[in-house]
Amino acid sequence: MKIVALIDPSVGTENVGDEIIYESVRREVDALFDDPFVIRVSSHEFMFWEMRQILKKASHVFLGGSNLLQSRMEWNTQWKLSPFDLLQRLNAICLGCGWRRYDRNPTPYTKLLYSRALSKKYLHSVRDDMAKLQLAKSGIENVINTSCVTMWNLSTEHCAAIPKEKASAVITTVTEYDADVENDRFMMEALFANYEKVWLLVQQPEDLEYALRIAPGAFAGVVNSLKTYNQLLETQCDYVGTRLHGGIRALQAKHRTLIVGIDNRAIEIARDTNLPTIARNELREKLVPAIQAPLVTDLRMPVEAIARWRGQFAADMAN
Repeated sequence: MKIVALIDPSVGTENVGDEIIYESVRREVDALFDDPFVIRVSSHEFMFWEMRQILKKASHVFLGGSNLLQSRMEWNTQWKLSPFDLLQRLNAICLGCGWRRYDRNPTPYTKLLYSRALSKKYLHSVRDDMAKLQLAKSGIENVINTSCVTMWNLSTEHCAAIPKEKASAVITTVTEYDADVENDRFMMEALFANYEKVWLLVQQPEDLEYALRIAPGAFAGVVNSLKTYNQLLETQCDYVGTRLHGGIRALQAKHRTLIVGIDNRAIEIARDTNLPTIARNELREKLVPAIQAPLVTDLRMPVEAIARWRGQFAADMAN
């Protein structure tokens, strides 16, 4: 029996996007190790002695996606590591991880912490070249760009089945913690003007009040859970919004998708993979034409890098 640990951003979160990430991470881990015994540890909490003892039982510890890496691990970290983690090698393996924001070079403390926490044996999977560069600056060179794990199954054949023409309904999202009232309101006005129905997916609770405040009309409905979102994606609709993984879930379900890039995540992934993205500061020039014109989903996924990352565990399964 293989015992595998996941440092999981979907445990102890209020963000539906982390659930979408977890599903893809779990799919990969289950496929690699053929029904492993999985231990889930929240990335949002510091680990105490008891959890460290449990993790020692795992043959592999995976850092499960999201923007868990950053330049200053001294404070406000997405991945809760403490100075106590310098005393024990965690040997975590990145699986589709990203860098939190465009940022300065990693601090000496961050470099030391990553040298102790991240595996030196296995290749780390990151979601864009920026994260790869920042890890290299941290002294971590065994890194490959595989893009986000949520996109690994978006093959050429899959994308060819995504409609090119505009649907009559659209699902949208906003991001309250990174609000831009002027541009976000313009996005809403464009959606209400170009679609018969506009649905709202709420990825975090604060998004609802913000969306209601800037919307020019009444939403066709509000979706608060991944379960209900999946059900809505069984109907014909587009996706246009600021939430990256709300958009990627729509692509997984073969829906015409346009992601509004508000930070480094969608913008960097789009640079590497051609993910359909418009920067928020370009909405006034590009959004309405993009909605109205045929949209071809033509992703350039790093299939060789993905295969290389997956393939490194083949020998472990033989033992």
